[in-house]
Amino acid sequence: MRIAKLKVIGIRLDSSSPIDEDAGARMLLQINYLIRSKQDGKYLVARMPEQSGIEASYLLVFQQDYDALSYINAHGQEFKDLLTVETASPMQLKALMARWKYAGFGIVKDPLLPDIQFVA
Repeated sequence: MRIAKLKVIGIRLDSSSPIDEDAGARMLLQINYLIRSKQDGKYLVARMPEQSGIEASYLLVFQQDYDALSYINAHGQEFKDLLTVETASPMQLKALMARWKYAGFGIVKDPLLPDIQFVA
């Protein structure tokens, strides 16, 4: 089974809300939680088309471990055995962003809706 299906399930994009650059600074001051595939090691991302037509990937970041687990339970129940929740320090998050060339990250404010705030 492919984990890729989970990458688009339950993500609601709100183009009316601006990208919050201050949220990025706040994220670098705390421990963050990420969802990662046990099969191939890829992180859960939101994919959004950019104006140039190229798809941009935003790393989904959770503020609490239980929020990440709630997201899996709500939107990826069939994949729960294939996913794990990892911690990421501010330095690790910065390195991940550079290594995998993510366009930014999505701060998951409410994992059940989900409500995601994108930061470039």
